[in-house]
Amino acid sequence: MKNARLTVSLLTGLAMYVFLANAAVAAESANTASDPQSQWSAMSEEQKEKVRENYLRWKALPEDQKKELRENFRQFQALSPEKKTRIKELYQGFKKLSPEQQKQIRNRFVEFKKVSPEERRKRLEKVRESRERRQKSMRARGADRANRSRR
Repeated sequence: MKNARLTVSLLTGLAMYVFLANAAVAAESANTASDPQSQWSAMSEEQKEKVRENYLRWKALPEDQKKELRENFRQFQALSPEKKTRIKELYQGFKKLSPEQQKQIRNRFVEFKKVSPEERRKRLEKVRESRERRQKSMRARGADRANRSRR
């Protein structure tokens, strides 16, 4: 329950970041050349290999998943630099987890997506409330410590 929001953020960020990071490789070269052949020629072998790998992954995706990723990309582009950075940080944190932990998060995400939108809202609200209680408790403990140190 308390990991639901983190799970959603991590996996959404993960999906967007993986595709966007790899698309950025091609876009970076595209900015320096005007036609597709020049763009391709301007890429390093490593960049070309990334493009090939992702092209094959893209082709294998069902159309509804492609549509969802396009929408995620559009939304990602509209984010502030701070939010984009946060997504990248979440992705880096996800990559540091063990394969078993990553699998658990993916499974929780799949289960979370099966829940009705209303139930998702309720669960996320509980997570928010729990986080707020923890923050208040931490602030109170900090104030207690500060008061004790003044004595």
